[in-house]
Amino acid sequence: MTRSNQHSPVRHVALVSNGGPYDDDAYTAGYEVGVLFTRFSLRHPKVPMYAPTALLPQVDLLAMAFGYELSHFPTEPGWVFLVCTYRGHEAMTPENAAAPPLAPPSV
Repeated sequence: MTRSNQHSPVRHVALVSNGGPYDDDAYTAGYEVGVLFTRFSLRHPKVPMYAPTALLPQVDLLAMAFGYELSHFPTEPGWVFLVCTYRGHEAMTPENAAAPPLAPPSV
């Protein structure tokens, strides 16, 4: 699932592949879902995108929470093309989805 840093304008130095402590695939999955959260928050009528196949169940849940219907089409191994169509239902908004900030862990 890992994408190459060469396509990103920001080098993710926290990844194991760049000498950091965080697993590449888990970090990438979290980053992708965070980007989708932002895109769904904008309420565009249609949101087309490519996503790793492994993220499809999570993307579907997030899409439903924002009132989108998900259609997916396999492309190459490990990837799907998605079209998320907004249906006007507002199950979640950034305001009611926001969690309080996390406190730093106790040492």
